[in-house]
Amino acid sequence: MSSILLTFTPLHLQYSHFHGAEIWVTFFVTAIVLLSIYLYRFKSLPSANAPPFCKGTLPRVFLIGVLVGLATASKFTAVFVCVVPLVVFGVLQFERNLQVPKGRQRRIGSLAEVLSLVSTMGLSAIFTFRIFQPYAFDGLGKLSQSFMSDLDYLEAVNTGGNYPWVVQWVGRTTLLYPFESIFWSGMGPALTIAVCAGLVLATIEVIRNEKFVLLAPLSFIAVMVGLVTQQFNPLIRYLLPMYPTAIVFGG
Repeated sequence: MSSILLTFTPLHLQYSHFHGAEIWVTFFVTAIVLLSIYLYRFKSLPSANAPPFCKGTLPRVFLIGVLVGLATASKFTAVFVCVVPLVVFGVLQFERNLQVPKGRQRRIGSLAEVLSLVSTMGLSAIFTFRIFQPYAFDGLGKLSQSFMSDLDYLEAVNTGGNYPWVVQWVGRTTLLYPFESIFWSGMGPALTIAVCAGLVLATIEVIRNEKFVLLAPLSFIAVMVGLVTQQFNPLIRYLLPMYPTAIVFGG
């Protein structure tokens, strides 16, 4: 159902005709969310007494890191998608601590596992970003001045800098306008209502039934909404990477 809804989403139909960064970011981000959920299911299969470093865990985390690097290389702000696997790591440790008695050795093992997962994902993401975004570097590891200047320019634009083409955003309500765009143009009224209802139901599942894994996709949606809606120029396409995840809840 969600795939059918996504297929006929207005913004996806429109923006798929353009060779923009959001198309690539949307693909990589959706894959990261999916693989993070798969990682949770994989790690939840062994018993609570299983060794912390289950066979096959690090390759899965490495792949997630590669996708984070590819998403960031496509668009730098996509780095915030790393909140999804980080939430999954935290949920796994939290649920494991609820199932087994706490002890010094257990806490050390849990901490070592979390550090290994974060390190594996981070290093693979950095390495992938270095390969697929060579224009960001001047030499082996030093960020280039032109790349930093581009980031400063984008920050100035997003905060209402003195540029002629951002005049169109003057007087628009920062938080309300992006949601109006989603309702009337991005998803359409019916799908927007379905997504909002699904997000409410998912939140209830987290609170009542303790399905904490839902916090992973919900956290990404919250980060994207918070990031885009506070910009001076909240273009509708900036929220495109969260559409597949949000529409799953709508389905």
